[in-house]
Amino acid sequence: MPYLGRINITGPEPEVERRQHFVDALSAAMTEGWTSVFAVALSTADVIGSAADRVPPVRKGLEHHVICYSGGATVTAVLDGDGLDFEEAAAALASLGRHLTTWSPELLQYTLQRVEISQLEQRWDDEHWLPPLDRP
Repeated sequence: MPYLGRINITGPEPEVERRQHFVDALSAAMTEGWTSVFAVALSTADVIGSAADRVPPVRKGLEHHVICYSGGATVTAVLDGDGLDFEEAAAALASLGRHLTTWSPELLQYTLQRVEISQLEQRWDDEHWLPPLDRP
């Protein structure tokens, strides 16, 4: 069953001419974040044999939304994979949050403030896990 996570990062409000740089840096960090070593987390139950023989289970980000605001951003993401458990999903999302605040010089002034996670019982609709951003 997939997990729904919400990551909040906070920091200074970018100067007007730097706001788009912040948005672009955060978007690029999210794009790379799912394959970054920061976002790969294995539970001890998944590790069998020596470290050299270790094959990580398939994990994937199914969908995400990024909302930027004055002094920070909120990332909502859906994470899934074979045998994914709550602890591993929480660790992966927390690591993704750290990745988002260290990936680019544009993001170094931001800090991870909160990570929330819960099981996602159902899709929003047939094509999307998350509701569209223009929905209340």
